[in-house]
Amino acid sequence: MAGRMETLFQRNIGGGVQTVFKHYSFVNKCDMKFSIFVPDKISYDEKFHVIFFLPGAECNEQHFINRTEFHDNAAASRFIVVCPDTSPRVDLPGDKVKGQWVGQGASWYVDATEEPYVKHYQMYTYVSKELYDIVMKHFPALPKFGICGHSMGGAGAICIGLRNPDKFPSISLFAANCNPISWGEKTVFPTLLGTNRETWNNYDGSEVVKRYDGPRREILADQGTDDYFYHTTKTLNPEKLVEAAAANPKGTKVISVNMRMHEGLDHGFNFVKRFWKDHFAHHARNLFLESQGL
Repeated sequence: MAGRMETLFQRNIGGGVQTVFKHYSFVNKCDMKFSIFVPDKISYDEKFHVIFFLPGAECNEQHFINRTEFHDNAAASRFIVVCPDTSPRVDLPGDKVKGQWVGQGASWYVDATEEPYVKHYQMYTYVSKELYDIVMKHFPALPKFGICGHSMGGAGAICIGLRNPDKFPSISLFAANCNPISWGEKTVFPTLLGTNRETWNNYDGSEVVKRYDGPRREILADQGTDDYFYHTTKTLNPEKLVEAAAANPKGTKVISVNMRMHEGLDHGFNFVKRFWKDHFAHHARNLFLESQGL
C-alpha cells in the first residue's frame, strides 16, 4: 500500500529510464523518495528481476544514481535497480545529538522502537514490505529480488535479505558494516532500539548470518584495504561476517561469504562503480537459479 507517486525527475540514460519518485509511506507516516531505473523493453510483456541498492549513512536516493554509472550494466543485465532514501526526512526533537551515525540520513534500516524515532523510522518494514510491494505493483518486475548495500546499507542488505529469503534470494555487499553491535552498542542500537539485545541481534549482519537457517545463500562481499572505516575506525569488520558464517551450526549447507579484499581501494562510490559488473553477474546467476527452482 502506498500513496500517490509524484515524479520528481526523469531522464533516458544507458538503455532505460531513470526516475525519482516521492510518495506517502503508510509505514513511515511521512513522504519518502526512491529512485528507480527500468531498462527499455525488448518485448511488450518483458519483465525484469530487481535489485534493491541500499546506500550508506548521509546519502540519499540520488547519490548512487549520480556517482556509480551503473545504468549500462543494469540494462545489459536486464535489471531494474531501485534505491530508497536512507531515512525519512522528518525533523525530530533531539535528532542528531549523537552525531552522524544515527538519525536523519542514518536509519540503519531498522524498525525503531524508541522515541523520537518510533513513529517514522520503520525502515526495515518500508524496504522489505512497502517498497517491495510498490515495485511489484507499478513496474514490470519479477517477484524474486536481489538486494545489495554499501556501508550502512550493507548492514541493511544482509539483515533484510536473510530475514526475507522468499523475496530476496540474492545478496551482495560493498564495504558493508558487517557487525555494528561491536561499536554501536552505546549509540546506534540503544538510540533506535532500546536495551533489548535480542532485538539488536535482528539488525546486526553477523548475528543474523550466525543464526540463519533458510535456503542456501552465498553472499558476495567486496572490501578495500585502504578504506578509512576499515583500517582506522574499525567499524566495518568484514572478518566478523566470515567468522559468523563459519560459526553457523549448519555451515555451508545454508550460508557462505565470498569476501574479496582489494589492496589499495577505499570506501567511496568509485569503489562501488569498479565492481558493479561482478555484482550484476552474481545476482543474475542467483536469481536465474531461483527462478528454475535450483
